[in-house]
Amino acid sequence: MATCANCPNEAFFIYQVTDSYGIDFCSAHVPNFLRSEKYAASLVTLDLPVVEETTETSKKKKSVEEVVEETPTEDPESDDASN
Repeated sequence: MATCANCPNEAFFIYQVTDSYGIDFCSAHVPNFLRSEKYAASLVTLDLPVVEETTETSKKKKSVEEVVEETPTEDPESDDASN
């Protein structure tokens, strides 16, 4: 495993400066300019271990019921009869 160029943490990204030279960074120390679209192609992400968490709430399906409210309509004939 590679370590970050700025700290002893594990590196998750490599800034590939040239074909033969790269600088390793952890997620906290990736330079801001590498986060831009212009340099994003130079940043290589190392394969991270996949951690799957399963919880009861993720297994449950939530159903959403549509509530339709009827609005009362006025009867125009009833207004004429009272006049």
